[in-house]
Amino acid sequence: MPRIKRTLHVLLGSLLLVSHAEADEIGIGLITEMSGLYAGQGSRVAAELAVDDFGGEVLGRDIELYLRDHQLDAELAVEHAEELIEEKGVTLLTDLVRSHVALAVQDYASERGVITMAAGAGATELTGEQCTRLGFNWAFNVDALAQGVAGAITRSGGESWYFLTADYAFGHSLERAATEVIEANGGERLGHSTYSFDATDLSVQVLDAQASGADVIGLASGGKDTIKAIRQLHELGGSGVDQQLAAMLLFITDIKQMGLYITGGLQLVTTFYWDGNPEARAFAERFRRRTGTVPSMIHAGVYSATLQYLKAVEAVGSTDAEQVAEQLHSMPVDDFFGLGSRVRPNGLHEHPVYLVQVKNARDSEGPWDYFEVLERIPTDVAFPPIEDSACHLVDSR
Repeated sequence: MPRIKRTLHVLLGSLLLVSHAEADEIGIGLITEMSGLYAGQGSRVAAELAVDDFGGEVLGRDIELYLRDHQLDAELAVEHAEELIEEKGVTLLTDLVRSHVALAVQDYASERGVITMAAGAGATELTGEQCTRLGFNWAFNVDALAQGVAGAITRSGGESWYFLTADYAFGHSLERAATEVIEANGGERLGHSTYSFDATDLSVQVLDAQASGADVIGLASGGKDTIKAIRQLHELGGSGVDQQLAAMLLFITDIKQMGLYITGGLQLVTTFYWDGNPEARAFAERFRRRTGTVPSMIHAGVYSATLQYLKAVEAVGSTDAEQVAEQLHSMPVDDFFGLGSRVRPNGLHEHPVYLVQVKNARDSEGPWDYFEVLERIPTDVAFPPIEDSACHLVDSR
């Protein structure tokens, strides 16, 4: 964007914030994917629970939530962001499922002086090359996913890997990050097979993976694409007798959809498990009563981001984005999700990371009893050194 146009956007954003400074409410926008498996109405419930726990108001003003469906379209997501900022006066945008959506909204909102806290996206670029002073990556990120799965499994003996990779930026980013981790831990990548998001038959790719002789078949994809690969593996006899199946990004709701018969034994990383601690169980029960399902790490991330934002607003006594962002960088995230974690200078939330294994049906003791936690991965292992970040803000702080 030309310098003059960018300056006009920043000035206009400042004027809009001034015009809403005396508003009777503080608005929070959730831009999500309503038709998918990830967030949707569950994110609204998670944010509502955070608002309830905070007391329903901040700085003497009511808190209003706005939900918008981006339909996987980044341009539509930015249109929603524009409407929410200009017409509703929101001071926070969160959820932001899918990385291409989150990147577009983060860039736009930062120009308008509005904070974003992505809970449904994990691209490295959010806090790397395309970081902004008002942008935060809250619930999961590519580096932590790769380190959690690839690092832990390689160290435990899964030294050779073959990838089934979804042929888009996020899939390749996951494979690339995982390969770096595998090689750093003395393992090797034997190869990969790619498939497009609209592919219906992955039999060739799956057979190549099974025939590779790799210790581990890594699924470098997310959501529906990972589900598709797992189902094809199951239909074709699963991974080899001595092969471990590892998913880079998978949600507990995905496990529910496929069932334990298909997914039992699968290893993956999550940043939240509803049965992880008493506070998480209490939150999950409240969430389940409203939705009929347990929260995923995206839902837990939306709750945490919303609550932390409100705490920051209260602490500085203002919704001024620069002041609130500075407070978010300085205060610990002390809830069932963050567990005393911190935010890095580039906006990356150093949340807990867990390697889990999906239980077999015979070992599950009830509904949603799906995971056995194998390892809690320390943040200094899960996240790369801050000095390796490509974010320009790291050098300026």
